[in-house]
Amino acid sequence: MTQATLLGGRYRLEQPVGSGGMATVWRATDTATGAQVAVKRLHARVQDDPELAERLRREAEVVERLSHPNLVRLLDQGADDEGPYLVFELVEGTSLKALVRARGRLDAEESARICAQVARALEVAHRAGVVHRDIKSQNVLVTPSGEAKLTDFGIARLMAEEEAGLTRTGMMIGTSDYLAPEQARGHEVDGRTDVYALGIVLYECLTGELPFPADNPLAVALRHVQEPMPDPRAVAPDVPGPLAAAVLRAGMKEPEARFPSAQELAEALEEAPEAGTQSMPQIEVDDQDTGEIAREDGEPGPARRRWPWAAGGLALLAGGAVAALLATGVIPTGGGGGGGGVTTTPDGPRPDERLVVLPQQAVQDYDPDGGGTERGDLVPLAYDGDPQSFWETERYDTPELGNLKPGVGLLVRLQRPAEARRMDVVSPSRGGAFEVQGSPGADGRRPVYGRGEFTGGQVRVPLRVPRPDAVYVLWITRLPDQVDGRYRARVSEVSVLGPAN
Repeated sequence: MTQATLLGGRYRLEQPVGSGGMATVWRATDTATGAQVAVKRLHARVQDDPELAERLRREAEVVERLSHPNLVRLLDQGADDEGPYLVFELVEGTSLKALVRARGRLDAEESARICAQVARALEVAHRAGVVHRDIKSQNVLVTPSGEAKLTDFGIARLMAEEEAGLTRTGMMIGTSDYLAPEQARGHEVDGRTDVYALGIVLYECLTGELPFPADNPLAVALRHVQEPMPDPRAVAPDVPGPLAAAVLRAGMKEPEARFPSAQELAEALEEAPEAGTQSMPQIEVDDQDTGEIAREDGEPGPARRRWPWAAGGLALLAGGAVAALLATGVIPTGGGGGGGGVTTTPDGPRPDERLVVLPQQAVQDYDPDGGGTERGDLVPLAYDGDPQSFWETERYDTPELGNLKPGVGLLVRLQRPAEARRMDVVSPSRGGAFEVQGSPGADGRRPVYGRGEFTGGQVRVPLRVPRPDAVYVLWITRLPDQVDGRYRARVSEVSVLGPAN
């Protein structure tokens, strides 16, 4: 698809803004009105899959019958030679997952406000007989003013209707980090299933973490089934008691013990102390050495990330077993395994060392020798957990950035200084070269901790970091891709790893 693509003679596709296991969402222009919209259509590789086509049709049917300020509105639908598509209102903002990754834990007021809005939207869906079944922070969009919009009803269930072929006995679809126990067991679901998942989202907002991390989706699902919801105050002692109580009640293992409705959860959150309506503050992190600013659309990636083999982030449980895996947050080093092992050097990780993705405070575009920005609007795509979306540089006349500057890149700022062992870069680009640099020294120069090349997949760059550093720059010095006679680089995912302890 190109910018010239015109759907139904009306919607001009402009750029992808998100991608999942079955579909890509494009920013588009409605040529009849001039309005900006979001167009969702199946990936080319799955357009012939009748089940996924049916899910897209069902999503349209579900969303069309729902109306609420905190639900993303369906505007139109259609089909062309490349398959069906849906047209939604375009929500300017970022996902709640991105927001938490960028800022860490949110304050109590903001957490309560966002989750109460989602609960109100869910109440409308439940009263219409719809269970979302995939409530997660990735499916909550947050505008700069702090308004939450629930999206992605692709696997929603119409409680009063048969779904033959989409949900078979003993098989349930959902994302393992937010999976209710009854979903993990393959049992029937109702509105209280969404209440449980929203309780997980609230815990994540209040603590900056997920309550049941584990090395694989099956282990996560078992923890959901077997272990009680942890009190968020064990991680964040200043969480108000009423909000902690809301998390614990929403996260009860038996549906009968939870809030009986999303509305009652919303009311509990709205009545909690400090629950106001102030706008979401901007994220600004000054680097005293360079004057760099991390904007609100920056997002880092803590524990769990998805990789190309993650089946779009959906964990499929059949008879209690996970059939489609999510990525593990704790990554053992050394050779072997489906991930291809880790390239180690004397300056990189030790063979017996366990690495984790280090919590990040912000990610930003970095162009000190140019205009100061380098496609900053696309930066969130470099850490959204989706290997099919990407940040990219501007296009230059030569691989050496048109001889205009020595490089451009992405600056990753950690929550705290660490002696990182590795930077992982996922990119569809092949060729070119980059460095991993640190904070500037007394002479103003940034030390080089490692070097790598784009390989058209995942690159694991061992780092030699002599002392803890909070800044790691993916500094692209030679561009790999040629498009229409010009050069660019693309980055799907970037993360910094260090010792687990």
